[in-house]
Amino acid sequence: MVSANELNGLGVKRLGALAKKLGVMGWHEMKKADLVRAICSKARSKTGNDMVTEFLIEAAREPKPERKKPKKREPGVAPDKDQKEKIVPIRREMKTSLQGADKEDRLTLLVRGPFWIQAFWELNSKTIERAKAAMGHLWYTAVPVLRLFKLNTDSSGQLKKQFLRNVFIH
Repeated sequence: MVSANELNGLGVKRLGALAKKLGVMGWHEMKKADLVRAICSKARSKTGNDMVTEFLIEAAREPKPERKKPKKREPGVAPDKDQKEKIVPIRREMKTSLQGADKEDRLTLLVRGPFWIQAFWELNSKTIERAKAAMGHLWYTAVPVLRLFKLNTDSSGQLKKQFLRNVFIH
């Protein structure tokens, strides 16, 4: 007879495959503990127990797949191919939503409270292409930032700007 401890040593994917093989209804929606219980109840029959035992023997022979460790990327280095595939559709979507729009770039600031300003901006496709060309490969790792300055005039009437802080956009 197969014990729950033996089944707990298997991963959810393998338990799911075993439950499918045994004909457990609704196996694809079950959590690991539910799968173990359902398989144990099916294994109580002679044919079910034989199938589970065969499956466990096969599972013991197969090597466990190694998990890939995520690659650490240095700042300023272009992302690898997988990351580019995720980023490019977003850029395309952004580009297509602005294509054909001959609008000027626009920044709207709404005061929501004494310490809260809501910022919203629209950039046309030409501006985005210009920024992409200027940044080169860094475009894919860039983070949007709203840079705040305090504007003052000095005694001679010259406009001077003083950097206050960066607000990272999320």
